Amino acid sequence: MSPKKRDASYLLKPEMILWGIILLYICLIYSTVSIVPQIRIALTEIFGVSVFNLVYLALALGAGWAFSALNHNFTGKRLKFRISALVAILGISALYLSKLPYAVEKIHFVQYGILGILLVSALSMRIQNSIVTYVASVLLVYIIGLGDETFQDLISSRVGEIRDNFTNIFSAILGLALHACVAEKYSIHRISRSQWNLLLMLLAVSVVCTAAFLQFVHGFGTVQVSGNGRFYASLSPEQMIRINRGDSVPVKMMKIYENEAKRHLFQREFYLTNDFKGQDGNYYRDYTKSAGELRVLENFYSKFLNDNSLRKSSEFILDVDKAVADKAGDVTVVWSDSLRNQIFAFGGQDPHFTSRVKSTVITSFSSETMWLFSVIILVALGGSWFVSGLKIRVNTQSGAKKTGQ
Repeated sequence: MSPKKRDASYLLKPEMILWGIILLYICLIYSTVSIVPQIRIALTEIFGVSVFNLVYLALALGAGWAFSALNHNFTGKRLKFRISALVAILGISALYLSKLPYAVEKIHFVQYGILGILLVSALSMRIQNSIVTYVASVLLVYIIGLGDETFQDLISSRVGEIRDNFTNIFSAILGLALHACVAEKYSIHRISRSQWNLLLMLLAVSVVCTAAFLQFVHGFGTVQVSGNGRFYASLSPEQMIRINRGDSVPVKMMKIYENEAKRHLFQREFYLTNDFKGQDGNYYRDYTKSAGELRVLENFYSKFLNDNSLRKSSEFILDVDKAVADKAGDVTVVWSDSLRNQIFAFGGQDPHFTSRVKSTVITSFSSETMWLFSVIILVALGGSWFVSGLKIRVNTQSGAKKTGQ
């Protein structure tokens, strides 16, 4: 057989075909980042908000496949135990999906669950150790998710946030649990040198990618105080003052400012228009939080308010949540005096509140601290690699001596 034919046959092996599918799947996730809002709006207009409940159909199809595999491969107590585990996994997935407020998060949740299953299936063909394949799959999902968030940050209307990647990881873990539930057998052997090196390499890449993402994409936030309330922001008070007085600032800084202003605007209208069920069973509206968000906008995002004073709030929050945009109706970015006075009357002129519009993960440490701990972790990983290699060489030499004797 010629070399060319051997190469062609190698590419047609199931393992290579599966890796090709994974690569195309990742490209699909990345390539649709820029058009997700348009797709979401179009689907909502055609089919209504309930169209995104189709993610539960994907969950149901996965459940059907899993039950079929279990019935085919197991019987008796083993079948009952695995079905119980499967029901628990599906229940957690459905509950988590119901708690995600945005349609795009629901779609991402399903996407990365499938990605986790694909990755562990491909790795299992090469690595005969289930622990290694599952850990490696989670690390790969994490790295791929950071790439997804980086692409989002390049889009004018989106930002990349590390907290969104935690949803991806949780989804992947549930996908891996589903895979483990239907797996016929597990191969848990002693971790080989090459497998250990793979995990150390993926951990090192994860640390470097996380540090680079926080430094160059996500940035480091600050906790800011507004009267009796506080909120989290990516920009410092000095940067906001510069923007609000009309100074020339970098494009990225302005994009962050506008994005976070829109988020606070969404939160303001969300608490203004939505009913919440109290412990007594009665419904109420949380005007305190709505008043708090209004204070944040007036004190820290005045340029955004002034530039868009007569525009409807729904224009800015439609791509976040169409239901809230519809409820907001004709409410303008700058509220009328009557509405403003009414909300402050109910919520208080200086309300106690905490706005978690921005991720809280990055507010407790600085860039310098992050890089210091990143270097420490990388040195520890390098030390682990050296010690494991040394231990293997010592064991090999002692084994050779015993054989010689």
